[in-house]
Amino acid sequence: MTVKVVVIDRRKEDRDVIIKALNNDTAFDIIATGNSGKDAISLSKMHNPNLLILSSAIIDMDLISVVKRIMQQSPLPILIVDGGERKIEKKSKITQYGLVDWLEGTRIRNILSIPESGLITRSHILSKLNVSKFSKQLTHIHENHPHSTSRTMESITERRKRVQKLLDTKVPMKKGVVLHQVRKSSTDKDEIYKGTGRLNRIIVIGTSTGGPKLLNEFVPKLPPNLPPVILVQHMPEGFTEKFSERLNRTAKTQVKEAEHGEIITSGNVYVAPGGYHLEIVLNENNMPSIMLTDRPPVNFVKPSVDVTLMSALNIYGSGVISVILTGMGSDGKIGSIEVKKMGGTVLALHESDTDLYGMNRSVIESGVVDEILKKNQLTSGIVRALEGQLKGFNI
Repeated sequence: MTVKVVVIDRRKEDRDVIIKALNNDTAFDIIATGNSGKDAISLSKMHNPNLLILSSAIIDMDLISVVKRIMQQSPLPILIVDGGERKIEKKSKITQYGLVDWLEGTRIRNILSIPESGLITRSHILSKLNVSKFSKQLTHIHENHPHSTSRTMESITERRKRVQKLLDTKVPMKKGVVLHQVRKSSTDKDEIYKGTGRLNRIIVIGTSTGGPKLLNEFVPKLPPNLPPVILVQHMPEGFTEKFSERLNRTAKTQVKEAEHGEIITSGNVYVAPGGYHLEIVLNENNMPSIMLTDRPPVNFVKPSVDVTLMSALNIYGSGVISVILTGMGSDGKIGSIEVKKMGGTVLALHESDTDLYGMNRSVIESGVVDEILKKNQLTSGIVRALEGQLKGFNI
């Protein structure tokens, strides 16, 4: 299926670059263009595109207002081309409103001066768009069951090997070592985790498109005495610090952006920094610690849920709980399959509460999910998993 695209950019030269890049791939059909926020709202409603590419340089309306209006009247994925006009704080707020992704505009405006620019431009665009994300996921094309064909099985095996190879060739990011901060006291009356006495447990939560909005509701409900939580939200570098701070304001746990060398302890939620893979290793004192590595993307993303899950299994084994929420693609699928093989637990968000049914769909269809949960069941599902009380059925 062709991906119908509306392109909005105040600068004609930038608009032409985007159009040229998309025209290099027959999967894209540019059905309308405009140069203002009002154009973005009206053309999205008029044409019902599969994708809106929106420049942050629009000046007739506030960018947040444009995104909110579109999401209210005709929700669709929005790729914001950022020319550096907006502050990081404002970008972080925009991601709360749904299907929003970002592409650094400076890469686009300078790309045509590079030889073979058509191919390079396409590569830069698809690193964020990716036809499989915006075409297959948006039209709900069924991804083959991992056991259905030998070709699919080979693909899973190769992906597993790539992740393991990455883990075997670590390149840590040099950052200062910061120990965990003391968690907040609890006033939560909705869900209480009494503990099981088992220390070798860890919860890895993976999400992408639609994740920030969901996490703003879900994270504040987490009990304060949980085992450590690693949160992998697909975000560009520079976004996750502010995102962590915002979650921490309403959480009963301590929520912070993870730092290289940090010791992992209970009662804390560690957010994987954008632009780096988060791996779990043992430090010189045999303590579980965070290692941030600057390796190529896995599943087109960095941080990757698969990378974190695979490394967690090396330390925690059957004590890993994988929780896969909303988002494009299938990141987290390979790691969750391995979690199940090792005797761990896999939970997934129900389709009805999903902004984009991709990551959780791939895990559900792999047949390894212990329970499929509505968003208002996530906290209780995690607690029941920790206490060994999962009923083992899907709603």
